[in-house]
Amino acid sequence: FRTRRGQVEPLVLTGDPAPPDAGLTFDVPFEAASNARGDMAFLATTRYPRRMGVFIMREGATTTVALSGDRAPTKGGELFDGFDQIYLLDSGEVYFGAALASAPPLSGPAGRAIIKTGPTGLEAVIAPGDHYGGTREIEDALQFDVNEDGDVLALARVGDFGPLLQDETVGEIVLKSGGLLTTLASVNLSISGGVDQVRHLAITFDQIHIDAMGVASFYASTYDFPQGAYFRNAAGRL
Repeated sequence: FRTRRGQVEPLVLTGDPAPPDAGLTFDVPFEAASNARGDMAFLATTRYPRRMGVFIMREGATTTVALSGDRAPTKGGELFDGFDQIYLLDSGEVYFGAALASAPPLSGPAGRAIIKTGPTGLEAVIAPGDHYGGTREIEDALQFDVNEDGDVLALARVGDFGPLLQDETVGEIVLKSGGLLTTLASVNLSISGGVDQVRHLAITFDQIHIDAMGVASFYASTYDFPQGAYFRNAAGRL
């Protein structure tokens, strides 16, 4: 629904016709985002066939962005297996989280990725198999936030095969800006440069944010402060 001039208007309802490439009708719309132009992007399941998809509505017309079972734009060629978290920028770009499944002949879960729409189709923003920092590799891209410049802040599970980390797989807060992927904080490392180490990062949804200036903030708990606090990367440091 949306409100206009004090009136509530339905936009997508169970039983409404779905785009022909997605199914016969919408079943359950469950998450939506809008921009300053009045566009709306949303996640929904469809009937006949039963699928989950990402959709965008512009000027009353709804089109399909991505569907479960479609091939994802990732290095491993995985399939979309589900979707969550959706953002719609004023430019019209859609960002969303996606669960991945291995493509046949393999089967089973294959991690999670952050996907966006681009000039020529879908693009992976942060996805399993992405390498950065010399020895690091993305295994799962979890919750995230994005600003109008397309800077993405995410909680990710990262494999690190270097000498710095005690475990091969850890949680990290990563920033994708200008095509460059960097680590802001990591479990088992100190945020302050002292001896206190991070225990948990962004343990629930909506605990990471990036503002219009690219300043990132996120929740972390440490061994000295188990109740946790919010940190930000103002002036290039935490």
